[in-house]
Amino acid sequence: MLTNPSLALIRNSELFQQQKVLILNYEADTFASQCLESASHVTALAFDFNHHQTLSPYANNTLECYFGHQLPDNLANEKYDSVIIYFPKAKPLMGYLLQLAAQHMAIDGLLVVIGENKGGVKSIAKLMPAYFSAPIKQDNARHCLLFTSYLTQAAPPLSLTDWLSQYTLDTPQGQLQICNLVGVFSEKRLDQGTELLLSHLPDNLQGRVLDFGCGAGVISAALLKSNPQLNIECIDINAMATCFLPADACRQQHASKNISIRWL
Repeated sequence: MLTNPSLALIRNSELFQQQKVLILNYEADTFASQCLESASHVTALAFDFNHHQTLSPYANNTLECYFGHQLPDNLANEKYDSVIIYFPKAKPLMGYLLQLAAQHMAIDGLLVVIGENKGGVKSIAKLMPAYFSAPIKQDNARHCLLFTSYLTQAAPPLSLTDWLSQYTLDTPQGQLQICNLVGVFSEKRLDQGTELLLSHLPDNLQGRVLDFGCGAGVISAALLKSNPQLNIECIDINAMATCFLPADACRQQHASKNISIRWL
C-alpha cells in the first residue's frame, strides 16, 4: 500500500529513468522498491525507524536501505543523479534535508520534493536555499504537490551543530540546559505531563533506567541531575533524537558516561 506522496511520485517516474536515486525521509511504504522499475539503483535513508523496518526487507543489490540522520561513512561522498525528499511533518527539518541532499548531488543534479497539500509543501519556495534553483511545480495529484529543482552551486558542508538549538528549562530536579536538534519535538518549556511525572518520581531510583521515546532527553537529563549514579538508556524512532552531538555542544545531556542512546 503506497501513501499519496508515493503514488504521486509513481505518476512521475519518468524523472528517474535509468538514474541513480537517493530518497530521503521516505514514508512507511515500498515506493523505493517500486522506483526500481524506472531507476537503475536506489538508496533510501529513513529518519523514522518504523519506516526503515517497512522497507528494509526489500533491500537487494540495487536497493540500499538505511536509518539515521545521514548516510553511513562509506557513502559520505557518494553522488546521485537525483534526490527525492518527502516533505517532513516537522517543517524546520526541511532545511536540514535540503542541505543533506546537496551533499550528494553534482551541479545540475535533480531535486524532487513531494508532500501533501496540507503538510506545508506549498512553502518550499521560501525554504529553498540559494544553492538550488527556484522550485517548479511539476504535478498536483493525490492531494499532493511535486516540485523539481536543480543544484546550481556547491552547498556548505553539513554540520549537526548548525542545526542545534539550546534553551534553559526549569524542572523539579533543577534548571537544565537542553540541547535539541531540528526535527525533534520540543516546546522549549516543560509540558504539564512531563512536569507531573518528574514531580512524582521516587527519590531512590537506582540501577538501569529506560527512557522510552526520549525525544530531546529532558526526562533523562532531569533524572541524572538528581540521581547521577543512574545508568540510562534512551531510545526513540526519530533519527534526529538519537544523534550523538559533540560533547562541548551538549555536555550535560549526551556526553555523560551514564547515558547510552539507541534506536527503538
